[in-house]
Amino acid sequence: MSRQSGELPRVLASVLDQELDRLRGGEIGWRDWLGRARAFGEYGFVNTLLIPAQRPEASDVRTYDDWQLAGRQVRKGETAVRVLLPRGTARPVFDVAQTDGPPVPEQPSLSAEQVWQAVRGAAVDLGFYVDRGERWTYAGRSGRVLRVAGEVDDVQAALLLAHQLAHVLRSGDRPDAVARDCFGARRVEADSVAHLVLAGLGVDPAIEFAEAPLWAGTDARTNANGSLRVVGERIIRTAARLRSHVPGPHAKGRGDLLAAVNAAHEYYQDQLSESWGADYLAGRGIAPTWHRHWQIGHAPAGGRALAAHLRALGHTADTIVAAGLCRRDESGSLRDFFRDRIVFPIRDADGAVRGFIGRRADGGRGPKYLNSPESAIFRKSTLLFGLHEGGERFARGARPVIVEGVLDAIAVNASCEAHAAVAVGGCALTTGHVRALSSAVDLDTVGAVVLMDGDSAGQAAIQRAVPALSGIRGPVSAVVLGGGRDPAATMNDLGPSALRQALADGVPLIDVAVDAAVERAAGTLTTGEGRLAAVRAAVAVIAVFDPADAARHVLRVADRTGVDSPLVTSLLIAEVSPDGAGSAADDFPGEPVVEAVEDRARVARPAKISGPPRRRTSP
Repeated sequence: MSRQSGELPRVLASVLDQELDRLRGGEIGWRDWLGRARAFGEYGFVNTLLIPAQRPEASDVRTYDDWQLAGRQVRKGETAVRVLLPRGTARPVFDVAQTDGPPVPEQPSLSAEQVWQAVRGAAVDLGFYVDRGERWTYAGRSGRVLRVAGEVDDVQAALLLAHQLAHVLRSGDRPDAVARDCFGARRVEADSVAHLVLAGLGVDPAIEFAEAPLWAGTDARTNANGSLRVVGERIIRTAARLRSHVPGPHAKGRGDLLAAVNAAHEYYQDQLSESWGADYLAGRGIAPTWHRHWQIGHAPAGGRALAAHLRALGHTADTIVAAGLCRRDESGSLRDFFRDRIVFPIRDADGAVRGFIGRRADGGRGPKYLNSPESAIFRKSTLLFGLHEGGERFARGARPVIVEGVLDAIAVNASCEAHAAVAVGGCALTTGHVRALSSAVDLDTVGAVVLMDGDSAGQAAIQRAVPALSGIRGPVSAVVLGGGRDPAATMNDLGPSALRQALADGVPLIDVAVDAAVERAAGTLTTGEGRLAAVRAAVAVIAVFDPADAARHVLRVADRTGVDSPLVTSLLIAEVSPDGAGSAADDFPGEPVVEAVEDRARVARPAKISGPPRRRTSP
């Protein structure tokens, strides 16, 4: 579509090829690229090359809206830098030097000891034990101890530990020390991850890097540029994953929060068997073996039992409150956050419990589902229930299923071995959720399924998921269950086979989203204004998906609304490229768009809005 799917992405792709050649040939030094990855890595590897190629002095680029949220305004007339999105379209961003407003906060400087404690905190958060020269006897799980020489200083120790963590976060790798059995691209990759992590803490570690020609190769027949892209993307992804576990200058405080949450998790599990929760779960078709597998618990009704338990274990009141486990009442006393609820642990991709979702009894007080409050260790917009638990299935190629509730996720996993479900747990699907999911499964290969309840809220949830999922290259299908049932009720009432069949009968997400957009205007399709509103709602959805599929949806929308396909196309072009040469009005000079819709529709009936086509996609 005009600039987005045509000339601009092709120009950027050509620039990318040139910059890859420069990086592979050593014209762009590897440390220079690492500086770019530090500044622009959130936009992916290709944009660490494209951004400086367009604006060499760029240092901090964000979208127009993100700068507004930061209190700064992009100056009028500034030329945007274009970043290339995974689906092949371009997005405008602006450098800080192109904006006016209050200063951007600087990164606080850390002491060498704080740097060491931060990286060590990440290792602990990932479930490892760190031995820095103590040489004590380790009796824990095999492969969960990382050793660092005791005689090196704090920064060097942090570097050695980060290097080893880079290895263990890569599936199938082993935590070698820097100087032992670590060479070539493998060493460059681990050293680069360590460099980015320490640079994020304000330290420039003294690492000597071999330039790309020495390890990436120069023979064009080997597709060295492709290999370089794979390594670069993996470095950025692994560094981001490791940084998400780095607690910052107060490592001990964050570790205390995680310890308190884990103590609460164990306590809740001990309470389930004697509570109403066990009978409730059984009534929803969830057997006791699944209680244990998902480590479900129960929060007592009294409101102070957990607080007393944690204080008896030595956790401070401030830590318990900061971890989101309790709140202070008017007298300053601790009161449990979850009271008389079934509690489900929410883990990160590496298995650390970050918080909980609590389900009240039917007829109980408060919201049906309640999330842990936002804290230093719990961000509901980036955590998915079931992500860690589905790790083994994802490794075997299972297709992810995105559901709303925790019981729905459990039901899918109990019914469908070829799928692994994750739940958003009471909030809309975000790009943070998708990034977390992509760390466990290759979405561009296996795609995903969005499985929602058959009520209006479930259909609205599918609509809200569209922006976050539109950039996935793999097949993304949607399933809206019939009869007003949710996935858990479908399994319990109709059996696991019904849930498996529903997943097999999914249709492309874009079909469901476009049809729903038109459906919302179904009652007004007898007027030109109504048809125009329906078309505009539909093309707003089409515009965020792969342009290659646009022609089919233009015809579908034209058929459903009774509007000529050329006018639908014109409105779509205007939606994709509002500042481009064409618009819907320009295509019909001297004639208002609404009148054009009326004249070209020539129908006395509203278009019939039927359900989405029963097109099968791979389950």
